Amino acid sequence: MKEEELSDARVKTMMNQIRPHFIYNTLTSIYVLCRDDPRQAMQVVDSFTAYLQANFTAIAATKPIIFPDELRHTQAYLAVEAMRYGVMRGIFSNEAGCGTSPTAHASADTDSEEKQAALGVIEVVFDTMILCTLTAFVLLTADAESGILPWGETGDAAPAAMAAFGALAGEAVSFAVRISTALFAFASIVAQIYYGLTAVRFLSEKKGARGCFLVLSVFTPILGAAVSPGLMWTAADLLLGFMTAVNCAVLLRLRGTLRP
Repeated sequence: MKEEELSDARVKTMMNQIRPHFIYNTLTSIYVLCRDDPRQAMQVVDSFTAYLQANFTAIAATKPIIFPDELRHTQAYLAVEAMRYGVMRGIFSNEAGCGTSPTAHASADTDSEEKQAALGVIEVVFDTMILCTLTAFVLLTADAESGILPWGETGDAAPAAMAAFGALAGEAVSFAVRISTALFAFASIVAQIYYGLTAVRFLSEKKGARGCFLVLSVFTPILGAAVSPGLMWTAADLLLGFMTAVNCAVLLRLRGTLRP
């Protein structure tokens, strides 16, 4: 009886690790890497395959798993998670590939499409490679000095970033970061509403459709502030992954049409 209970517990544990959204997000990230970095995509596929193989092997195992095998299993999982969250947070940070920022660039009043396109590339470099890297260095430095990072916790990590800037540069800088975050959040809401209105206008010219979207846009930020950070990030990852997959598929389908 105990052996059956242990077997059932082992199966439940392994199946909980193979969550549908984990597989979906991983496959979406691999899809993006196949376009941007095929070599890294191959490495992630190898890690993902090793992770799944170790899971299924553990389900069928009748003897305790030795430590080296468990260590390789953990390494495969961490490799997939590092890639997955890196890609998703990068897309969330700079909107590269998901098809939203071109709406703003296409509406710009400019005399040169090439310069506007170059500005879009510079945004990605400045936002992700400079700002995100700077924030990471501040977090790691502050954590080394005073233990700022909430390791192992599932709460919102944004307060940790603000506390890190305050610990290294003073309360005035921490206050400036808080104000900048609030203004950035407001600007993001306005930009996303504009993107949505542009898409709705493309689908329908009826005022009722735009009105329904605006009403939905009012309640969405309230809902986002009420739900847990984990649920919010999961929903954002799924929606961004879907948008990116659709956008990349359309761009590949129309590559001959769009090429000058």
